[in-house]
Amino acid sequence: MKLVLLPGMDGSGRLFDNFLSFYGDDNQIIVLPTDIPQDYPSLANYVTTLLPAEDCIILAESFSGGIVPHLINGSNQQIKGIIFVASFLSCPNRTLIEIAKRLPIKIMSKLPFSDLIQRYLFFDNKTSPEQLSLFNNILESIPSTILRARFNTMIGMQAPSQPTTIPAVYIQATRDKLVSADKWLEISNLFDGIKRVQIMGPHFVLQSLPEESARRVFEAVFFLTPRQALKQPKQK
Repeated sequence: MKLVLLPGMDGSGRLFDNFLSFYGDDNQIIVLPTDIPQDYPSLANYVTTLLPAEDCIILAESFSGGIVPHLINGSNQQIKGIIFVASFLSCPNRTLIEIAKRLPIKIMSKLPFSDLIQRYLFFDNKTSPEQLSLFNNILESIPSTILRARFNTMIGMQAPSQPTTIPAVYIQATRDKLVSADKWLEISNLFDGIKRVQIMGPHFVLQSLPEESARRVFEAVFFLTPRQALKQPKQK
């Protein structure tokens, strides 16, 4: 089953590299565009145009969780399941986002103490300098207008009230400083029978623990794959 990955707020998909080196199964990254409005309905319309025609499972990391309700409205029948990773369907931390929206993030990322803040908020103490450097390079490549637009999109988020029967797995980073535990409860109220998987890691759990995350995602894909698709044809 093809895994379609929607990246977090960076939108680039480049932070998936280490994770995918361990995952290794059929996958497709959809990069979030920067030339359209950054509200979730607009992003969902764009993602829809790039979805494979074949059956697939969506992995929505962090910011991209808000795209999911707009993808499963009945028009994308090839989506057979959802994997949320450190994600949310309503504003994760309004105060922190309001502060971040007003700060010169790109300038701050170049200050000597920035790595300590990034390790605390996003990664952990074991994160390599190379990983932090990649993160900062990606951050530098994102237009400031897009960053602010995505912050505003998150601030305006409200969890949908319409439940769905599409199967889902929620991978929760237990040391997440950005997404509180109650965001899992919001998602579980909407997705009937959702399965929760906990990994002892930071918000960027796919990046910080790529091998364990790849194993858990592979298990989630197997769990979400329709049983008939797993059956092998009989030998003649």
